[in-house]
Amino acid sequence: MAELVFIPGASTASVASENERITLAVPAPLHGGPNSECVFRGKTVKKSGSFHLVESDSFIAGAAVAPSHMPPREASAILYDELFRIIGDRQLIRVWNYIPQINEVRDGEENYRAFNAGRLEAFRRRYGAQFRPRLPAASALGTQAGGLALAFLAGAEAPVHFENPEQVPACEYPADYGMLPPAFARGTRAHIGGETHWFLAGTASIKGHLTLGQTCAEQLGLTLDNIRLMQRTMSLPPNVESKWKVFVRRVEDMDECRRIFTAAYPDASEHTMFVQADICRSELLVEIEAAFVG
Repeated sequence: MAELVFIPGASTASVASENERITLAVPAPLHGGPNSECVFRGKTVKKSGSFHLVESDSFIAGAAVAPSHMPPREASAILYDELFRIIGDRQLIRVWNYIPQINEVRDGEENYRAFNAGRLEAFRRRYGAQFRPRLPAASALGTQAGGLALAFLAGAEAPVHFENPEQVPACEYPADYGMLPPAFARGTRAHIGGETHWFLAGTASIKGHLTLGQTCAEQLGLTLDNIRLMQRTMSLPPNVESKWKVFVRRVEDMDECRRIFTAAYPDASEHTMFVQADICRSELLVEIEAAFVG
């Protein structure tokens, strides 16, 4: 069976296919949990342009890495334009973005904000003014080397997207966070292979559009509150299978984050990656994402 696999802890961002297995490796150190995550299993593997792809019936997943010298706005626009060409009439369910030096400022603009501009421009080129219903759950984390790395999952059946009632939708952020806002939903539900899947986007200690909490413990508490709120908003049933990633900016906060998260979700600890990575806002110290199936 073909599969798309995510692996942290690499020396640089790369994507490769071997023996029906596509591997997306990113330079973000792993500090605990599984050393890989299967993003999608399908029937066939192929390559189209920059993307290595896994297909199965009406679903397609893939990964690509932009050249390391390419500026983030250009890299984002090019990869998303190519992604939309590949998926055709299928709809995005989940996207994972890994941005080198995400908080670094180049030519007067932070890399994350430049990435957001390229991504939103690509959505507008593909869907015009009606792009908002097409925004899937997504995350954007910082990596240490290489180019912009991207993985996606799309399907023929329209997924259902969700927003956090205590957060401003990302695409409505004020210009304080960049001239063009982030383009993603807080969560997505889709039916895949006879099962229901829920995808929780990258979740942090944001209420409204403001970052709250000074310490990592304070921010993690608010992040967990947002997660519980999203679980209710998405009507997530109890006892579903789960896979988690906890991204921590500072290695000295890792043990405390692991302790607090494990106390909140003790049954999830063996399925949780703890990864050191920069977060989309320089003041954010922790971010969590998850996938559920039931």
